[in-house]
Amino acid sequence: LLKSLFSREEIDPEGFREEKWQADFSSPRRARFAEETGDSHEAVLGRRGLELRLKKRNVFAWAENPIYRYADSVIDAEIDFPERPPYSAAGILFRYSDAASYCSVLVSTKGFFRIESVFNGTPMPLVAWTELAPGTDLSKPVHLKIIALGDRLTLVVNGEWAAEVADATLSAGHVAFAAANYGEADNAEARLLSFRVDSRPIDVEAA
Repeated sequence: LLKSLFSREEIDPEGFREEKWQADFSSPRRARFAEETGDSHEAVLGRRGLELRLKKRNVFAWAENPIYRYADSVIDAEIDFPERPPYSAAGILFRYSDAASYCSVLVSTKGFFRIESVFNGTPMPLVAWTELAPGTDLSKPVHLKIIALGDRLTLVVNGEWAAEVADATLSAGHVAFAAANYGEADNAEARLLSFRVDSRPIDVEAA
């Protein structure tokens, strides 16, 4: 897949990248996120973004951007839920090593956010489910800014500071769009409308 999509560029999936990049979801090559289909979920690219459809109850799944690894970085993502969604959540995995080791930021359809670090399959909540700022309208897209600098993780939601924590468990990794279905309905979905990452050291320090 990587060879066919990115044959014009030499790709080292385990290499570190210092860049400012924005996903173009109208093109698989420029989106970088991988489409996939399985029994529990599917990820579909389109001009309106990357849609993650969960096809079972109590499912947590993601669509990975497998091209480069990032250490310190600023991630900007815009996430959208369908009208009147079941209890579910969506967000970003970063410093992703594998299915058992990553950091995550999730926003739920009930108006809460969570920051978690998972290492070797052991979850370590950094910020338990916490209510978003009063007046947050989840019928509109939610903008997440994640600033990962050394062991400091800062989250900004819709332009407002939400949390800052320290976690030195993971220092680098890939990124992914994630969603969870908490069992109110057989199906749930969320869409990643836009995604940007800036891993240039000076710009991360400035942020």
